[in-house]
Amino acid sequence: MAGPNRWRVTGDLTLHGVTRAVAVTVSASSDRYVGSAIVDQRDFGIEPVAVAGGLVKVKNDVRIDFAIVGR
Repeated sequence: MAGPNRWRVTGDLTLHGVTRAVAVTVSASSDRYVGSAIVDQRDFGIEPVAVAGGLVKVKNDVRIDFAIVGR
């Protein structure tokens, strides 16, 4: 446990056909659980986007936010 109403959760994430282990902190928020993870695109075989001959580039790290709601 990471603190009151917070947990450290580990698991596998598959993107672009590549699976890697990830760890995220999940928090209880009224009727749902919320969290986020930052992943390195290159770790999943994804080349960050570059346009205008490389003058404009997207960062390699991408933040994934999620909410889990029970029925």
